[in-house]
Amino acid sequence: MNLVVITYLGYLVVGTLLTVWVAETLGRSGQVLLIDAWPQAGALAKSQVHLLKVGYYLLTLGCLVLTIPTDKPVSVARDSMALFADKTGAQLLNLGWLLLCYLFVLYRLRRRAVRDGLQPLMVT
Repeated sequence: MNLVVITYLGYLVVGTLLTVWVAETLGRSGQVLLIDAWPQAGALAKSQVHLLKVGYYLLTLGCLVLTIPTDKPVSVARDSMALFADKTGAQLLNLGWLLLCYLFVLYRLRRRAVRDGLQPLMVT
């Protein structure tokens, strides 16, 4: 198999695993935040978190697939590792920016709930 194909496959596997790990972590934590904001509407909070996770998956996996092609020549293992590092680093930056966007949305939802008079529970 060609070094470029091996590099692409490794990049897809690592990028997908990172995306799933971050999305699941955000889902668990985000659900706690939204249930805290709307204690009487737990199903609504779960639904919102699920929709945010789906959007997160679509955006990050879309970026992952779009960044696969390269014009860099890959003839030796060193080139392959450099390409893998470049692509994985770009995916990590995408995940980080989308994480910040996700947290901003959760913050706004929680702030709106508090503003509307729904008192958050104190989580201990």
